[in-house]
Amino acid sequence: MFGNGTLRTAWAALLLLSAACEPADTGGGAGSGGRLALVRGGALVVSQDSGANESTFTDANTSAEPAFSPNGQTIALVYSPDTGSSAQRGIYQAGVADRQLVKLAMPTGSDTFASPTWNRSGDIVYFVSRTTGGATTLMQVAKGGTQAAKAVDLAPAGLDHPAAVTDGEFLVTQNGALKTLDIGTGVLTDQGAAGVGRGAVSSDGRLFAYALDEGGGRIAVREFGSSLVTRLTSSGGTGDRNPCFSPDGALVAFESASKIHTARVTGDGPVTPLQSGNDIAWGPAGP
Repeated sequence: MFGNGTLRTAWAALLLLSAACEPADTGGGAGSGGRLALVRGGALVVSQDSGANESTFTDANTSAEPAFSPNGQTIALVYSPDTGSSAQRGIYQAGVADRQLVKLAMPTGSDTFASPTWNRSGDIVYFVSRTTGGATTLMQVAKGGTQAAKAVDLAPAGLDHPAAVTDGEFLVTQNGALKTLDIGTGVLTDQGAAGVGRGAVSSDGRLFAYALDEGGGRIAVREFGSSLVTRLTSSGGTGDRNPCFSPDGALVAFESASKIHTARVTGDGPVTPLQSGNDIAWGPAGP
C-alpha cells in the first residue's frame, strides 16, 4: 500500500505494540489503551478497548453515531431522551467521566440530524441536517452548546459523513464519492474513491478508511494523495461498513452483521471479532 519499505517497517513496529484482539461476543477487545463507544440495542455503551469497565450511558433505542473528541473526554452523538419510535433526535454531547448529557442542537419540523464529528481542536461539532427529501446541509455547533448551530457558510449542499482531516479540511461523501472539503473556500477535491456509509480519518490525518462501493462493502485504507488501495476485508457479502481508526492508527474497527471487527491497516493478519454492536467510535483513553 505505502510503496515505502521504511514506512512499512514503522507500521510493523507500531503493530507489535498493539495487543492481539480477543474474539468475543461482548467484552474482549483490542487492548491498545483507548476507549470504545458503540451502540448496542440503541443504547450508547462505553468501555476500555480491552472490553473492561463497560458502562451503558443511555436508554435503549435513543442513541446513534457516537464520536469521540480528540482528547477522548467527550462524546458527540445523535440522541433523544424519548424512547418512542417517533422521537426527534438531536445532537448531544456526553462527558465520559460524568456521563452528563448536554443538548447542542435540535432539528425543526421534519428535518433530521446525523453524522456528528469533531474538528481537530475539539471545540466544534460538525454534523449533517437532512430534509425528508434527502437534501443535506453541513452544520456546525460549538462544544457545550454555547453558540447556536448554523450552516457551514461555504460548504456545498449534498454532503454527508464529515470526518476531520485538519481543522480546515474534512473528508465527506457526495453522491457516494469521497472528497475532501476546504471549509474556508468551499472547494471539494475528489479522492478517486466511492464509498458506502461513512469514512474515517486516522489521527495523524494521513490515512482514510472506507467501505468500497462494491458487493456488500469491503473495508479499504488509502493514503491521502495516493491511488494505492489496501483491502482489509475480502468478502463484501456481510456489508462491512462504517470504519474507524484506533488512536495509534494501527488498527481499523468496523461493523459487519451487527458485530464490531478489527483489522490491521497493513491488510495482513486476521480480521477479528471484537464486540456486538454498531456505530463504533474509538478514542484515546484521556486523562
